[in-house]
This record gives sequence, structure tokens and C-alpha cells, in this order.
Amino acid sequence: MDQSEDDLDYIKRSYIFVRNEIPHSWDIETNIVSRTSNVVLKNKTRIYWTKSRLLAALLRADV
Repeated sequence: MDQSEDDLDYIKRSYIFVRNEIPHSWDIETNIVSRTSNVVLKNKTRIYWTKSRLLAALLRADV
């Protein structure tokens, strides 16, 4: 992700990244089950509730 201009820009970019770049495992027909934020980010796939968990982790990050 490019450098954000300010906090609001970081929030927006984080949301758009998670929304657009992390598909549901069902949609991409994989059996990978990513349950934690770091595994979701590593595998670039998620189950239904882990997308929100990843977004929360990104927003808590001290960047």
C-alpha cells in the first residue's frame, strides 16, 4: 500500500484494500481456512468473519 496522506486516508485505503484484495475462500474455491489476521494477509483468502478481523488489525496498527 502506498503512503497515506493522513489518518482518514489510511482508514479509507485499508478498507478498500481489504474489500478488494481479500476474497472469500468459497468464491475462489479453495479449502484454505484463514482464521487470524496475519494468516488472512499471508494467504490472501478468508472465511466470512476474518475480513473484519483483518481490517480491525490494520486500523490498530501503529504505522
